[in-house]
Amino acid sequence: MQNLKKSELKKNLISSVKVLKNSLQYTTYRYFILATLFFYYADRGTRAIPRTVNLHPTASRHNFHGKQKYLQSELAEAFSNLEAIHPTLTGILEGAIPETQIPDADMLEFRRHLDYLQEHTSAFINSENFGNTFEYWLSLLAKMTVKQGVAFYTPRSLVNLLIDITKPREGMSIYDPTVGTGGMLIGAAHYIRQHGGNLESTQFYGREKLQDIWAICNMNILAHQIDNATIEHGDSLRDMEARTDTFDLVLQNIPLSLDPGNRTKTNQMTQAFLEHAVESLSPSGSAAILAPASILQQDHQDFWHQILQRDWLEAVINLPPKLLHGTNTSAVVFIFNKKKPAGRSSQVLFIRVPSNFLPHAWHNELQNVDIQSIVQAFESWGETSQFTRVIHISEIKDQNYNLSIERYPDFGEITQPFDIASALNRYHIASQKREAAVTRLMQNLAELDYPIKPSQDKPSLQ
Repeated sequence: MQNLKKSELKKNLISSVKVLKNSLQYTTYRYFILATLFFYYADRGTRAIPRTVNLHPTASRHNFHGKQKYLQSELAEAFSNLEAIHPTLTGILEGAIPETQIPDADMLEFRRHLDYLQEHTSAFINSENFGNTFEYWLSLLAKMTVKQGVAFYTPRSLVNLLIDITKPREGMSIYDPTVGTGGMLIGAAHYIRQHGGNLESTQFYGREKLQDIWAICNMNILAHQIDNATIEHGDSLRDMEARTDTFDLVLQNIPLSLDPGNRTKTNQMTQAFLEHAVESLSPSGSAAILAPASILQQDHQDFWHQILQRDWLEAVINLPPKLLHGTNTSAVVFIFNKKKPAGRSSQVLFIRVPSNFLPHAWHNELQNVDIQSIVQAFESWGETSQFTRVIHISEIKDQNYNLSIERYPDFGEITQPFDIASALNRYHIASQKREAAVTRLMQNLAELDYPIKPSQDKPSLQ
């Protein structure tokens, strides 16, 4: 059995998608693929999900594994049996069975790919490997159709940035009002574990209005062995008045508007989410809210007036473009804190990350070194960074409570320290991708009997 390799997992998923997209739409096969992957682990895995419940590994195997006909119906029955054994899964798996009938030939091929993962890789061998597998397939499915993926998936480098700034601790109550696939909560749990914390005293809460994404989130939470999590199916804004809970930490990615042309509606939705996040905080709570930078151009003067009057805004972090799925706009992170540290009262830290911070072309991804540079700038309160500025609330008041970075231009000369090791690593990765692409091109041309001229060797960077 080979170790878990991303290349093998990616190849397997792409093959599965090619089989199923003949019969199903993206949103349908996305849910179906992940539910079946989860079923394979829960039904045949070596560890129960969650840890406090024992599954019977043979309870539903006879309904699907080994059968040759009526496989969609057999899988539906297997899902039903597993949900009956494990009430926590109620409504999570069965909803993934599509109304469209998938031919048995396609189902057999799809099952073959999952059987291969089961028999030849370590994907299902323990909870850590399966959690990584589930999360990786989820990220790939989100990227396959970016505009649809944006509705439920936050790039994990951005999740890590928010986590590293807020530093979740054991015993906290942590909430995500638009939880999507659970990235924020899973990232917080991972951080607590990495730093020796105990999740038993930590409570995780989330709410998601789309039924299929709610189900995927629950599977993702269970796959990562997070037992103290409550993921509700509902709309945070519609249910806002009925909820009185408060939390120690709120982590959220404010979703893009479904009607961006309607500026009034977009502004109302954005402000409602900001208000909900702040109102959900305990008296000493904090929040990290990710949003498109266009929010800074919107009129939220009254809201920011109230927030700054209470001295609850700690930092505004302006990020480069192309970090969010589904839009080329820049991103911004708001750090709220109802109990700011001594020395930070009546001040807001502005961080402007240079646009050339990341060299990637079509979609940026924060590297660990990038994240740590931003975190260090936040923790040092701008003392060690050339792209930060501490601004007194009175100056923001003079700008009519507008938080757009252009209103506060005196950041000095922005220079990004040159990390030669990181630069060389990025160069070699790009070179490898280029060589692989050239190899594929040559193979395709050879198959077409296209005349190929030998290329002259060019010197490479050693």
